Amino acid sequence: MGSTSFHRVIAFAQFEFSRFLFSKRGLVAIISYLAIWSLILTNVVAKGAAFFKDPQFERFMAQLLGEVGLENLSTWAVPELIVFWLVAVLTFPFFAMFSAADQLCSDKARGTIRFLLLRAKREDLLLGRFLGQVLVVAAFIGIALLASIMLIVWNDAGQLSGSLHLSSQILVDLMFVVLPMIAFMLLLNVYSTSSKQAIVHCLLLLTLGSIIIGLLAEYIWQGFSFLGYLLPNASLFDTLALSASVSEQYFLPLAQTLIYGALTFTLFKKQGV
Repeated sequence: MGSTSFHRVIAFAQFEFSRFLFSKRGLVAIISYLAIWSLILTNVVAKGAAFFKDPQFERFMAQLLGEVGLENLSTWAVPELIVFWLVAVLTFPFFAMFSAADQLCSDKARGTIRFLLLRAKREDLLLGRFLGQVLVVAAFIGIALLASIMLIVWNDAGQLSGSLHLSSQILVDLMFVVLPMIAFMLLLNVYSTSSKQAIVHCLLLLTLGSIIIGLLAEYIWQGFSFLGYLLPNASLFDTLALSASVSEQYFLPLAQTLIYGALTFTLFKKQGV
């Protein structure tokens, strides 16, 4: 990639980041996000962590995590981050889905995409929009983690060092969780006419796709279960339980992201817009 293309990618990424944050949709998302995470931190993370700290419930909570396949989480020294992890892994992929739902749709509807493509390559536009959404989601994850660390320090200042180290690992792991979803939404944007349509298509593919693949694997051939790796949430629950292998936790999401990206560019190029 030449320097000109590199600067165009950066420009598109910056524009996507600022467009989301300062648009009406972005402001609504920010306000909703802050309100929801305020409730989560005060009513879920704080109160949930209290059970882990109570000597009467500590052993019970460790056994409970083992019963549901989450025994690896019991080794974490910061209870607040255990609860944060459980909530974040299940919610941030859906936040990424909503955030990344309009990477191309509005430009296609307004016709501005032709104007953009007169001045930049298709791959520059796609990569820039993707990286912009990665920055958006990373920023929101960082805000949630920072608020959690403040809550932890408020309760016990001695846990600052441990929470910072664990939070950095959580940030990296959560980014690998959301990367395939952002790329998948960009792929759906190629043919979707609106962000709402992209969200509906994504939810249908995730739910119906999982159900159909499960039925095929159970009643026809077990090998059909590998089709689940075509979906961006393929290793979500293994990641949640910290039981995913290195290849499942890091290489699989990266491979999915690259495959979705290649499909997006191929189909976008064939559209001829």
